[in-house]
Amino acid sequence: MAVAYLLDANVLITAQRDYYPIDRVPQFWDWIAHHAKDGKIKIPHPIWDEITPHDLDLETWMKDHKEILILDPDDSDSLISEILNAYAPDLTEEEIEKIGQDPFLIAAAKHYGATVVSKEGSKQSAKRANRKIPDICTDLGVKWITDYRLIRDLDFRI
Repeated sequence: MAVAYLLDANVLITAQRDYYPIDRVPQFWDWIAHHAKDGKIKIPHPIWDEITPHDLDLETWMKDHKEILILDPDDSDSLISEILNAYAPDLTEEEIEKIGQDPFLIAAAKHYGATVVSKEGSKQSAKRANRKIPDICTDLGVKWITDYRLIRDLDFRI
């Protein structure tokens, strides 16, 4: 599969809440669905599970598009220990819980050679479980961009 971009949960949650509400800017959501159907945009299953919509519109949209958005199961789980080690080599159970599903996103991107799309910014001074997706990606040679870069790369226009 030639997946190009893997979305972090915060991309869709923030888009709906702050910038592109489904009922006001349906073109954005059609654009996401179009690229998901083409296989360019996907969401790893653990990240899908992290998305807890705060409104019915997003919940309905997610359910209606699950088949095209969800990344087929893969064997990237074998990379999880490498990803966790990039946070710190001796993480506690509490730290692993705090990190959440981000390692699955990064592992899938590494496995597919895809780009991680996240609203998180780099914070190089952060340590251990507080490290951010962009910094872990950089350390592991995984490409990452913000959702604004995705909008330019895939030419969203209204």
